[in-house]
Amino acid sequence: MKRVLEILQIDAFTTGPFAGNPAGVVLDAAGFSDHLLPGPHDLA
Repeated sequence: MKRVLEILQIDAFTTGPFAGNPAGVVLDAAGFSDHLLPGPHDLA
């Protein structure tokens, strides 16, 4: 079964749109397993 996710793009470290570091944010991650959710060690 497919799931529809609402994802927002956030521009970090900037005051203008599309000028900083982009980050995708999933608004509802309920039901995601741990292997789908990165931890701080995965971001290096």
